[in-house]
Amino acid sequence: KILEVSVNTPEFYGYSKREKTEEFKLAYKKRACHEGKNGEIKRFHGLDRARGYGLKSMQMQAKLTVLAVNLKRIASLVSSCFDKKYCVMEVKLFFMGNYLKYLLKTA
Repeated sequence: KILEVSVNTPEFYGYSKREKTEEFKLAYKKRACHEGKNGEIKRFHGLDRARGYGLKSMQMQAKLTVLAVNLKRIASLVSSCFDKKYCVMEVKLFFMGNYLKYLLKTA
């Protein structure tokens, strides 16, 4: 027996109709921005393989992996600022001398 499914099924028609809307195009652009980071998380940080059993274990692994990636990003931002007198992170301007004094007070 051969089962033939044509491309003109109602599901494909509805999807192709939806993908022409502006909402879909904006969401797809956002998705494209995140795919690189998701690939890095899977390839270099072990999220491609579950370390335990169950959904709870996988959620914990995903959260810890994302935390590790964010800490790496913060560390690279901070280390790139050490050779500069002024450091711009996001929108705020930090003067490195005062910022280091603040860090030493809170530690």
